[in-house]
This record gives sequence, C-alpha cells and structure tokens, in this order.
Amino acid sequence: MGFADSDWEDTLPSYLLAEDKTRLKGMLSQFFVPDQKKDEIRYENFYLRIPQCAYFRQGDLLHSLPICDWDTSKQCYTTGFAPVVIISNSCDVYPKDENLLDKEALFAHLIPVKSFLTDLESNQYTPEKIESIYNNLKRQAYSNLFYLPPNHLDGQEHIVFFDKTYWHPSENLYGKMENIENERFLSLDQFGFYLFICKLSYHFCRVPEENERT
Repeated sequence: MGFADSDWEDTLPSYLLAEDKTRLKGMLSQFFVPDQKKDEIRYENFYLRIPQCAYFRQGDLLHSLPICDWDTSKQCYTTGFAPVVIISNSCDVYPKDENLLDKEALFAHLIPVKSFLTDLESNQYTPEKIESIYNNLKRQAYSNLFYLPPNHLDGQEHIVFFDKTYWHPSENLYGKMENIENERFLSLDQFGFYLFICKLSYHFCRVPEENERT
C-alpha cells in the first residue's frame, strides 16, 4: 500500500493544522513500498490514552459483539462472541433522528497476533515463514489485513481481516452507548485512525484494478 507525495494534500482533510499534516505524512509514508522497508516501523501515538467521546467512532475496539465464523470441517457457520473493531463510518453508527433511516453497523473480528501465529505453526509453517509473515504484518504489507501494534492496556498486538466483515443492528449498538466505558476498550489516535482508513480504502477501493471494463 502507499500514497505518492502528490496525493497527500488531497488525502488529508483541510481542517488539520500544517504541523499535524506533516507528522501524519511522515508516519504514514513508512508504509510506502513496504517490501523495501528495512527499518523498524514506528507506531507511537496509535491509541488514545483516554477515549474522548461518549459515542462509538470508526476504528473503536469493543470487548464483545456476536460474530459468525465458517467451520471448514462441518461446512457450516458457527456463532459466538468476540472482540471487534468498528468498520462503519462514525456518522453511520451515531443515533439519528427518527425520520432518518438507520444504517447497520459494520465490524470485523479482532484477533490476537499471538493466536494467529500459533495457528500458522499448527499448520506446519516453518519458523522462518512465520517470522516473515509477522514482519509483513507490522509493515501493513497485506491488503486484507490490518495490524494493530501492542496497546498500553495489556500489551497485546491484534490483526483484523477486512475480508471477514460482519454487520450488527445499529439500534442494539446505540443501547451499548449507555455503558460505553465498559463496552469499548480502545480508541485509535489520529495516526492509528488515518492508517486504518488508508488500509480500509486500499483494500476495498484501490485503483486501478488493472481490469478494463469495456
């Protein structure tokens, strides 16, 4: 993934201060041509230390929502509860006036990196291959995977599969706002949020698709 220098002024919103734009450009540019990056990726200021809003926002990490997963052995879906990240735009998961049509909330399963790497090991991946995959995760080299670095609460790393997205009734999510301090455990800071939407946009809307539609 990545953006050319000429794209930044159009990509970053106009309301950001020039200092903020410069900082964000520097942080996000780490992921331009990731296979050529050799230095350690900088992930500071990725999470907010204290969530600022009494409502859910895009990129918020929640303790638990219902999910369904495909059971390959049984060839069917199984259901359960899991930590998730909100995919929907912030305004789409904010309570609306009664005369407006609600949009359902989109989210994705939050998976600990440690569990993901353990699964790779159980599937006979070599240590060298696992280390390569882990390094590529941290460099955001996979278009369908978003890597979240160690957080300040429990030190865990997570990944999100953008191609395994679910939906949840917005009305139910609104009800969780009454207890939001217990429902939400992390919010993304400015750098984390813009990296999140860059990866999200790149996965779903990257251009060109190299396929002429005559």
